[in-house]
Amino acid sequence: MKSVDDDEIIVEYGNPVEKILTVSEEKKCDLIVMGTHGTGSIMDAMMGSTTTRVLRRSKIPVMVIRLPEYIRKRFLSKVLSTIDIQKERYKTPFDYSQCARCGINVADRLCQKVDGKFPNGCPTNNSTQVIKAALDEMQKSGAFDFARQSTIQEGEGYGDRELGYARVRPIKSRIEETIEFSTRMNYRRLGLAFCLGLRKEARVVDKLLTKAGFEVVSAMCKIGRIDKNYIGVRDDQKIRLCGLEPMCNPIAQAFVLNEAQTDFNITVGLCVGHDSLFLKYSEALCTVFAVKDRVLGHNPLAAIYTLDSYYRVLK
Repeated sequence: MKSVDDDEIIVEYGNPVEKILTVSEEKKCDLIVMGTHGTGSIMDAMMGSTTTRVLRRSKIPVMVIRLPEYIRKRFLSKVLSTIDIQKERYKTPFDYSQCARCGINVADRLCQKVDGKFPNGCPTNNSTQVIKAALDEMQKSGAFDFARQSTIQEGEGYGDRELGYARVRPIKSRIEETIEFSTRMNYRRLGLAFCLGLRKEARVVDKLLTKAGFEVVSAMCKIGRIDKNYIGVRDDQKIRLCGLEPMCNPIAQAFVLNEAQTDFNITVGLCVGHDSLFLKYSEALCTVFAVKDRVLGHNPLAAIYTLDSYYRVLK
């Protein structure tokens, strides 16, 4: 067995799983050794999560060992010394993607051009393994055509493209795009999951989809008439404050549409959280036509658009 050189310490900022896999591949490592000190601490739990993900995705063997305290302290000391040396290079350490905070001009970003600029928390630069895994998943899961057709639909949502990017303009509404995309995918049976509060809007959507030639299966949020007491909600926590008040039942909505074997599901006005459960349990892929916002006419972006005026209290 060749001796192991432990003098080289590489400090990388980013998603730990991605960095471990990337560096081990670049260095042509034969084995990944990961330590855990088994104290039951939060840090140990995080390491366990990282180790599990590395074990699942690594192409080379992974050995997990419990580090004696004196070795852990000695290694940590070396790492901290290395970080001290590099602190001028990395002013803001990060763990996960921070795309929403990117201040680089869109046209100059790495995600837009090969020699683009990028901040520390840039997944295009830091998460190459994740991106590759996503492309592999797209190929093997049957999502390739779905991605292709939705991208074509995106392009056809703009007019005057022949005049150049600066002159393009949107030409199709969300309902038009939903109908066109469903036709493009050769869907026949569409599911409609909606809130009782948007029953009138759901009826109009149902009519438009039916007129376009689709078979529509719809499920309203209150199906089952299960009282909110069932999930531990007290009477004083209800909207009506006392008596029977049916709870929203998004899992049942999903199951009803699953039973009907819908090709594609559309949500209209589901509550925050209820929409999450519906999306989790729906067997068919879904799109959101409208979200619930009782104050802003179901347009939650209105609060964002007026953050410097009417909704400045949120800042």
